[in-house]
Amino acid sequence: MRTLPACAAALLAVAAVADTVSMPDKIELSGKKIEILEIRENDILVRVAYGDITIKRDRVTALKVDFPERLAALKEQGADTPRALYNLGRVCAQLEMPKEAAAAYREALDRKDVPEDLLLPLAGEMERCEDWAAAHKCYAAYLKLHPDNAEVAAKARAAASKAAAAPPQVEAPSVGEVKIDSSANAPAQRVARPAQPAGETPAQPTVEEPVQPVQPAEAAPEAPKVQEGLEASPGWATEAWASSVEINVGAPQGTTDKMLRVFLAGAEQDKACALLEQDFDLTDKKALTFEVYNFAKQAITLAVAFTTSPGWRFYESPVTTVLPTGETPKQVTIDLTSDRFKCAETQWRHKSAIQNKNRVVKLYLLIYTKQTGAWVFFNNIRFEQAEGAAAPAPAAGPAPAPAPAPAPAAAPAPAPKQ
Repeated sequence: MRTLPACAAALLAVAAVADTVSMPDKIELSGKKIEILEIRENDILVRVAYGDITIKRDRVTALKVDFPERLAALKEQGADTPRALYNLGRVCAQLEMPKEAAAAYREALDRKDVPEDLLLPLAGEMERCEDWAAAHKCYAAYLKLHPDNAEVAAKARAAASKAAAAPPQVEAPSVGEVKIDSSANAPAQRVARPAQPAGETPAQPTVEEPVQPVQPAEAAPEAPKVQEGLEASPGWATEAWASSVEINVGAPQGTTDKMLRVFLAGAEQDKACALLEQDFDLTDKKALTFEVYNFAKQAITLAVAFTTSPGWRFYESPVTTVLPTGETPKQVTIDLTSDRFKCAETQWRHKSAIQNKNRVVKLYLLIYTKQTGAWVFFNNIRFEQAEGAAAPAPAAGPAPAPAPAPAPAAAPAPAPKQ
């Protein structure tokens, strides 16, 4: 693939919410309606509000792709086809964004009915990422259509051999000098799946117990006391209408910094969730903030939701995309003053503010993904005070270790339509 001139590598330091195209004389295209579709030899194809335009390469001084916003927009619009995701990955690769490019390619491969002409290009990209199992998957799909292609068959055998020889990778990311264990010291809650309808014999998938990395014997000396957020609250659970998960709360060995840990055990639904049932008054709160560690191989999509009383009304925020983070968490901020929550009254379109903010009874962390066998950690879950509101008194110390959260009721309320 061709890359941009050196001047294009110096991306603008602007707070854009989507793609940005910078040109001489301080001319700039930016905003949610701007999408960089293709970077070609002599020009760049850009989508704007009124259609697609081309800009000569020598007129461009810098390009920037807001990958999380682009990926979230594709999913929200139902336009996350294999081809659209592959094209997004190509643009990211040309802009020297290998992590984002790999995430887009894996998202494309994860979709059903990958077009035949994309199978070999995707296989090549997976080989560059050294994801031999994914590369073999592409080659195998291609060979079903072209069983006599000896060259592809040889590549498939080589990819399968390398995938089998690759040692299993267990991530043990760190925060500061302390390793984060992807299991909790407290026993994990295994959440029951929803009851099956009478007369049906459900399949019994086996969920392997997650591998637990070795932790260091000692923590960093003189670790300061941690002011915990909602992640340390007892009672985190899930809902029967969501994919099955295991939830626990614990701290890395030798520390007191508890984290909410969600193991993605199943993919029965389009999303998993962690639920905290408490009484909240959000009248003087402007935002909910938290840090998230995504230890999955692919990006996940997160949203926050609230149930208010009376009426048990469900309000869900716009989504945000989180790439695999490794040891560096992503900071997420949910604007509680926004009028872009979706609910039943708006036919599940993002056109509502949260009503009855003083009577919030449930907080949800929603994880949209079909991946299984991976951990997602949440830390420092806090409400931010609005300007002029009195700040709460600081906590006396770390929250006590919570008891395992109870399993959902046998006959839960039906999930809200979304």
